[in-house]
Amino acid sequence: MAKERALPHDVNAEAGVLSAMMIDEEAAGDAIIALEEKHFFDSRHKIIFTAIKNMYEAGTAIDVITIMDKLNALSLMEKAGGKDHLLFLMDMVVSGSHLQSHITIVREKYELRNIIINSRVAAESAYDGTKSSTEIKGFVESVLYDNNSSSRDFVSMQEGIQILTKSIEDKMLGNKPHRRALFSGIQSVDDVTGGFRPGQLIVLAGLQSHGKTAYAITIAANMAKSYGLPIAIFSLEMDKEEVFTRIVAAAASINTNVIDGPDHTPSSGELDSIMEGFEQVSNYPIYVDDSPFQSSITIKSKAKRLKAKYPNLGGIFIDYLQLMSSDKKAESLRVEIGNISRSLKILAKELEVPIFILSQFKRILMKPGETIPRDPVMSDLRETGAIESDADKIIFVHNKYVITKNPEYKNKVKIIVEKNRGGDIGYVYVGFTPETTHFFTEVKQNDERC
Repeated sequence: MAKERALPHDVNAEAGVLSAMMIDEEAAGDAIIALEEKHFFDSRHKIIFTAIKNMYEAGTAIDVITIMDKLNALSLMEKAGGKDHLLFLMDMVVSGSHLQSHITIVREKYELRNIIINSRVAAESAYDGTKSSTEIKGFVESVLYDNNSSSRDFVSMQEGIQILTKSIEDKMLGNKPHRRALFSGIQSVDDVTGGFRPGQLIVLAGLQSHGKTAYAITIAANMAKSYGLPIAIFSLEMDKEEVFTRIVAAAASINTNVIDGPDHTPSSGELDSIMEGFEQVSNYPIYVDDSPFQSSITIKSKAKRLKAKYPNLGGIFIDYLQLMSSDKKAESLRVEIGNISRSLKILAKELEVPIFILSQFKRILMKPGETIPRDPVMSDLRETGAIESDADKIIFVHNKYVITKNPEYKNKVKIIVEKNRGGDIGYVYVGFTPETTHFFTEVKQNDERC
C-alpha cells in the first residue's frame, strides 16, 4: 500500500515568521495582518503565533521571556515545544527583512493544503453520491474563491490615477464601469443617496411595521430588473414564500392576500394578474435564503458560495440585524451587534458588493398627548453597537401613519438619509401601498409638519 504523502508545508518559513515577530514589533504587526493561526502547519507554531498575536493586541512587550511567561500562564509551554524550541526560533533570523517572503511561503502552503483537503471532500461526495454535481462544483468553486481572497496591498497615487483614468475612459466610450453605483429605482431617493457602491454597508432602519422589509424588497427587485445582476436576500424573519409573494404582488400591483391569503380564492381576473406578475419577475435573478438562524459566519460562507457561482453578484440584503447571532461570545447585545456589523462591512469590501442590513429600534417617537411623531435620529441606533460608524449609509424608513393613524399620512413614507459617507443627507417622501407592499415615486409634501 502506497504511503500517504505529507500535505504541503514549510516549517522553516513558519519559524522565520515567528522569529521575526519575536525580535521586531513592526514585523509582528505585519504578520498578524497577513496571517491567521490556520495558516500554520506545525501545531507548536499555531500556539506560539496565537500567543504573540494576543500579546501584540494587548500592548504587551514581545520577546522570548514574555512569550514563555504567557505560554506558562496558559499551561501551553510544553505543547509549544518548550524552552528549547522558543530559543531556537529566536535565533532563526536576525531581522525582519525577509518577513514578506516567509509570509508568502506560509500562505501558499496553506492554500495548497486547503485545496487538497477540500478536493478530497469533493471526491468523497462524488463517490458516495450524497451531493449533486452542481453542489460539488459550487463547493469546489467556493474553496478556490476563498483561497484567492487574500489581503490587499497598498495602491500608489499613480496607480490610483490609472484606475480613475480607465473609469473615465469607460464612461466616455459608453462602457459599463466595473465599480458602478447601483440605484434603488426610486428617483427622488437616488438623487440624495447617489446610489449604492460595491463595498458599502447600508443600514435600512426603523420601527417595527414601518415598511423596512417592503422597502428593501422594492430596492432588491428594482436592481435585479434594471441591471440583471444576481441579488441575494437573507430573510431571517419571513419565509421565502412571503418574500416571493411581495415581489410578485408589487410587480403586478395586486394585494398580497390575493396570492397567499388563507381565506381568499383568486377570481379569474386576479389569476390573470398573478400570471402577469409571474411573467414580469420570472427572470429576476433573485436568490432567497430563509434559514431562521444565521450568524455572520454562515452568511459569509453562503455569500461567498453565491459569489463564486455568480461573480457579478450585485448586492446582498439581510433582514434583519437583531435576529443574527455573533460568532463570538460577547459581554452585551450592543457588543455582539457591533461585532456583526463590523464583519458585514468587511464582507462587503471583500466581495465588492453593497450589503443592505435592516435594523429595528424600539425608541418611542411620540409621547402621550402629542399628535406628531418626531423623526428618527442617529442616537436611536445606539443599542445597535458600532453600526453608526461601520455603516456607509444610514437610511430611516419612517411611516407616521402606523403611529398616528392620521389619514393625512396614509400611503406615504418619509425616507430619511441620515448618514451618507461622501454624499448628501436629507429626506424625501415616497408613495407606499401597504396592500401590494410597493414603494414608488415621490409624494409632493407641502406641510412641513409631516
